Amino acid sequence: EESNQFVLELAIPGYNKKNIAIDVDNENLKVSGNLEMEQKEGESHRRREFNFSSFEREFILPETVDTTKISAKYENGVLYIHLPKKEEAVDQPPRQIKID
Repeated sequence: EESNQFVLELAIPGYNKKNIAIDVDNENLKVSGNLEMEQKEGESHRRREFNFSSFEREFILPETVDTTKISAKYENGVLYIHLPKKEEAVDQPPRQIKID
């Protein structure tokens, strides 16, 4: 959590951003991905060291998140989802009230 936003970081190496979907429905955030191995004609494998699969995670967002301004960036196998806080939820600096 930062003063004006939450940042969600998901480590999902090996994916391309076209294989990742982020959906928001009211206060629910769903992140999913599907990675399929392409097998070229004439290729065969005796053993694979890694498995290609799909994933899905759901998060319930706090009411303080402005869902219309959510943004995301995928960089070096990490998905960063920026969840800005609503203006009224951002901490305001202390101020002095003038007395009339």
